[in-house]
Amino acid sequence: IQREYRNVRVHAVINDKEYHFRSKLEYRWAQHLELCRLAGLVKGWEYETHTFRFERAGVKQYIPDFVVRNLNDTFEYHETKGHVTKFDIDKLKAVWDEYPDSKITLIFWRKPKLSTQKRNKLERYCSRIIWDACKLTAKEPIDMS
Repeated sequence: IQREYRNVRVHAVINDKEYHFRSKLEYRWAQHLELCRLAGLVKGWEYETHTFRFERAGVKQYIPDFVVRNLNDTFEYHETKGHVTKFDIDKLKAVWDEYPDSKITLIFWRKPKLSTQKRNKLERYCSRIIWDACKLTAKEPIDMS
């Protein structure tokens, strides 16, 4: 997967905690969430700590990239994506079917070229989609150690 999608793994320290991100987008989104936490916009965030388990064929579990704790103590899940596959959509649909109160935000660095059908499914299964995260995050990583 790393070679196919040109993902670059990033090892970083944020708020005195060491992380091993699977892509630069995950790293930049973690920095964004940490800045939101420091600004008092969210209570906190965690990286790959929650697992959704399913009874359906084909999709057994799904681990979102980030769990975000909002100021009102509700949680939402953030998933960073550079490329969307049918299996990604199946996982989002499984959460939508079996955990209807869960809020998933899908984050893309730049708006991908998607078929209308794929885009409609993503919009149905996600509570929010950020199509251009590059406009919200720093162009270059910030030293947050």
